[in-house]
Amino acid sequence: MQKLKVNIRPATGLDIISLLKVGKEYHEEAKSWSVFSFNSEITAVNLATAINDDNQEIFLATTDEEIVGFMWCTTSYPVFSNDIIAKDLFVYIKPQLRGLGIGKELAIRFEGWGKKRNAVVFIVGANSGILDNSQASKMYQNLGYNSFGSNFIKV
Repeated sequence: MQKLKVNIRPATGLDIISLLKVGKEYHEEAKSWSVFSFNSEITAVNLATAINDDNQEIFLATTDEEIVGFMWCTTSYPVFSNDIIAKDLFVYIKPQLRGLGIGKELAIRFEGWGKKRNAVVFIVGANSGILDNSQASKMYQNLGYNSFGSNFIKV
């Protein structure tokens, strides 16, 4: 079997239409987010804002220029310090391509991005409600991440 060639790159304004399609796929699959409607106009504005914000980055995983996954990242500060936190907001890999290392490549790129911004803490999540999240949790643990707290939701 031939190895899948995946390119990881930052999103640009030209990617917004394609990202909307992939984002809708994510929304439809992520049960935890189904309580929220998917609004393409709001999403497009938020994508454009992120693409133009130095404190955010959207990394795309592409094959032959088709987006097959993404990781939306941001930096922030704890309320008690000026130390920088790098964290993911959303990560999505198309179902048929999971388990092939794309998530790992995105996470490595995220860490490099955060280090360039002097982040001292990196926070990632596996809490979208897609499958049981065990595959993503295992990948993050293999990259040196430790479980830190829990997420709860009330609807």
